[in-house]
Amino acid sequence: MRLHELSLFTLLLTLPACSKKEPEQRPTSPSAAAAVVSADVPVAASAAAPEADAGTDGGSALAAIAPRKIPAGYAPNATWTVEFGLERVAGDENLDWPGAVAHCQSKGKQLCLETQWQRACELDPEIGKLESWTLTADYPGAAVRGGADGCKTRVFRKASDKSETRAGLCCDRVVAISSEEKSEEFRTAATKRVLEVEAGLTDLTPSGSASKLLFDQVSLEGDEFTRELALLKLSDERKADPTRMQFYDHCTVKMSEDPTPMLLADCGVVQLNTGKTRGFPQRIAFESLTGPVVYLGDPKAMKPKERKERVRAFLPSE
Repeated sequence: MRLHELSLFTLLLTLPACSKKEPEQRPTSPSAAAAVVSADVPVAASAAAPEADAGTDGGSALAAIAPRKIPAGYAPNATWTVEFGLERVAGDENLDWPGAVAHCQSKGKQLCLETQWQRACELDPEIGKLESWTLTADYPGAAVRGGADGCKTRVFRKASDKSETRAGLCCDRVVAISSEEKSEEFRTAATKRVLEVEAGLTDLTPSGSASKLLFDQVSLEGDEFTRELALLKLSDERKADPTRMQFYDHCTVKMSEDPTPMLLADCGVVQLNTGKTRGFPQRIAFESLTGPVVYLGDPKAMKPKERKERVRAFLPSE
């Protein structure tokens, strides 16, 4: 990554979200947010933590966080997520960031995005009393939320950092979404498509899930490939570091204005590569809302007719 690109990306990570104004009302306070995003679900029933069983935290000195479902809605950073589950899994303390990621994955979950943590903490401020890693990362580390000032506390720690007072809350895998589309159905469908690509990029065999996602002719970083050659290129990149982890943190999604509209997802990517964390923007262009992937790469590398649809990708933070 070029130095000027890295500086911009890191700046965007630490500044408040600057996405376009959404057509729906934005939360301005914890109480307002609960009313906007959970109007049909009482906060006490949907977000308040039930009494934790004495064994929930496996004997740890850290606070127990009982499993709960967080309803679909907006986080304080103005991004939206589908409903997701959140829990604290025993043995999560004193882990570095890769260890916290692996710990959640071993339980069929994923380390919570910063957006998920913010959404959950807004609905139940007790969560903010526990310091936790989040999946949201950039060079040289990741965002840690909670602790001294509760839901407002945010620090950035190196990925190798460990602390006996830090947990790693686990969530169902989602992506934070920004969109001018009013339809929750559209945002949900876009979330599903992005996560399909994320999963596909870990299964690059000729008969794997990625082959079912790519169009016959697909553009990678502006260069055209057949599906078979695209799979080989992506596979070769992964072989350079078989332990590489890559996740989509946030995506701005919309339908293009082409005669045959494409689904465009401009995403902030979190990557652990050769032991180092970094963040970068990536565009996924689908032939349609349900169609195959026709482009994957830097938004700036797309063909001119598609560049006009470019929306800046960033990792949102409060």
